[in-house]
Amino acid sequence: MERNRVTRAAGDRFVRHCGNRQGNRFVSVPIGIQASGLKLAARRDVEFTAYDPLTGAALLRKTLRKGEEVTLEEGPSALLLIGTVHDGNDEK
Repeated sequence: MERNRVTRAAGDRFVRHCGNRQGNRFVSVPIGIQASGLKLAARRDVEFTAYDPLTGAALLRKTLRKGEEVTLEEGPSALLLIGTVHDGNDEK
């Protein structure tokens, strides 16, 4: 299991981020998302669902290939991203 990663982003579109990966599953929680939205760039092939952490509503389901980017437009100031990484070492 990879260790929790907490980052602060100066100039990024969020204030704080915490995430974890175990096997091919990951969880990411960007907090303090700015009004301009949240830009995501895939380092590997991934698929994920973005949830509103207050309501539990699924806001977006997305599949990105390595190098693709997506901007999650203005919405909640925090998100819960739960997904799967497809890097050739997928666990069954």
